[in-house]
Amino acid sequence: MSGARLRFRSIDTATAAYIAALSVRPSSSEILNLNQLVRSLKDCGAWGKLDAIYPLLGGVEADSRVNLKTPGTYNLTKINSPIFTANAGWRSNNAGYLDTNYNVSTAGGMFARNDASIGVCVSQDVASGGGMIGYASNALLIPRNVSNNFLGRLNNTGSISISASGIGLHAVTRSVSASLIQWRRGNFLQTASVASAALPSSNMLLLTGNGSTVAESSINLTFAFFGAALTGRQILAVNKAYAAYAAFYGVASS
Repeated sequence: MSGARLRFRSIDTATAAYIAALSVRPSSSEILNLNQLVRSLKDCGAWGKLDAIYPLLGGVEADSRVNLKTPGTYNLTKINSPIFTANAGWRSNNAGYLDTNYNVSTAGGMFARNDASIGVCVSQDVASGGGMIGYASNALLIPRNVSNNFLGRLNNTGSISISASGIGLHAVTRSVSASLIQWRRGNFLQTASVASAALPSSNMLLLTGNGSTVAESSINLTFAFFGAALTGRQILAVNKAYAAYAAFYGVASS
């Protein structure tokens, strides 16, 4: 039996389910890259905590909108024509965004008021007035705002910020009612005392935080996730897994 067949016999069942949900079967090398991503997320325990994982690179627009965690559930819907570029991800086109179809108060998933995480990966270090992920006015993540700060909000009103910018993974987590943690490229940045608020009936969105103010149109969103709170070790592992996934497409992560 060839080495290629031996490798494919070891494809994870989650990878196989994702591939089966796509309109175009990826190349053998792309499947192996996706499988490594899945296994890395499972090995660190992040997989079981997340409601949605969006590997937004690849060559087929419709397939990039499929939820890797549970294909067919919380797949992304285009609103106002955001732009997809093969092997580069999604951008807002000054008006468009992506709806996850996940209502944070009624979905009944892992995402909860005091047990939550949101994360995005971007490939441009560009200031933006709009968020890359969020819902209503109670969650928002901007890797670099107009004041050159990384801004985060998660199940609360108001935002915390810290002087940090750049490409790659940016995440905010909440595991208690009284504080938030910001992470960048797998590294801890700060914990801030911010009390949580009740979850509204709103969908989680990408390329915007509220559906009205969208992210700067030149920023490519390349990966996103949300769910229960990830630990520091898991954030670090997700960053490593994303870096390997992005490198396959020639996208820098740091």
